[in-house]
Amino acid sequence: MAGKRTQDDRTPEHIGSRTRRRLDEFDLGESFRNLSEALRKEVERLLDTLAGDIDIDSLKQVVKVTVNLLVSNVEGVMSQVSDAVRQERLEREADALTMEERVKKIEVKVMEQGPINDLIVNKVSKERKAASQKLMENKVDVSMNEFKVLDIDFSRDIQDKKVIAEMALDIIREDVRLADRQMFDDICRKVRVSVLGTGTKAVAHGPDTIHTVPVLLSCKDRTDKWDLEGCVRRAGYFPSFHWPSELLDFVKGVREEVVKLGYPTDSHYIRIRPGEYNGSLQIRADVKPKSGGTFRTKAVWDIPPLDHMLWNRYTTKPRVIGNVRYNTNTLT
Repeated sequence: MAGKRTQDDRTPEHIGSRTRRRLDEFDLGESFRNLSEALRKEVERLLDTLAGDIDIDSLKQVVKVTVNLLVSNVEGVMSQVSDAVRQERLEREADALTMEERVKKIEVKVMEQGPINDLIVNKVSKERKAASQKLMENKVDVSMNEFKVLDIDFSRDIQDKKVIAEMALDIIREDVRLADRQMFDDICRKVRVSVLGTGTKAVAHGPDTIHTVPVLLSCKDRTDKWDLEGCVRRAGYFPSFHWPSELLDFVKGVREEVVKLGYPTDSHYIRIRPGEYNGSLQIRADVKPKSGGTFRTKAVWDIPPLDHMLWNRYTTKPRVIGNVRYNTNTLT
């Protein structure tokens, strides 16, 4: 049957961990047990030397020796406790120092990785912006093959969009010049008509009242769009560019920037259009004095991302390019 563990029963690893960390209750118990045993043996030895002749002086001598032995051993135990506490404090300080050094090393590594992290974040941000910008460019590219007509007179109230779409081209054709009829018919075979409203509404049109609704004409390509737009304009209608809805706020901001450049709307016409500039799709601002003259491009903007959340990180300042003449062969 296993008895009480003694100091000798413990493994070296166990002893080492105790002395390295703290003098626990087992160590104190062992120390005081050893002290008690030593005192008992010493008292018995002294009493044996008296051989029955016990007087007051002899008894005092026994007590004195016993007390001295007790004090000496207690001081030894307390010294052990003090050493253990001191060792524990030193180890805690060493552990704390080690932890502080480790934290500092981690901080240094984080600081060293900072530029790399920034590069990664910036790269992801740029890729996200580029992808979103591409989506918007695709929408703008489609819109450059379209135009809307605002003043078709359908003569009555019509709420059926299918009927409106079927009537729109026939009504315009009646006013197309004879020289343009063949071109108009050829292009319209490939045109898609969309109604930009719920139905016709009665509106004032000069001295008359007409029943109208905006109609969007989508062409196969840019050339068809330019040719059809010319036919419609010569027929007496006023075609207009149709911006993607996601871009309307940006276009409004562009117009405000043009005014800040020194072209107020009370004295200038401002036209905002997409177009090719220096080999890439841009948004340009054309300005013409109301007193006369021609439209000239004053500034251009990059196409913004489709995601409006990225607009705050996106430069909305124009690149002022001076008096560039509007070229119908390269710009829409």
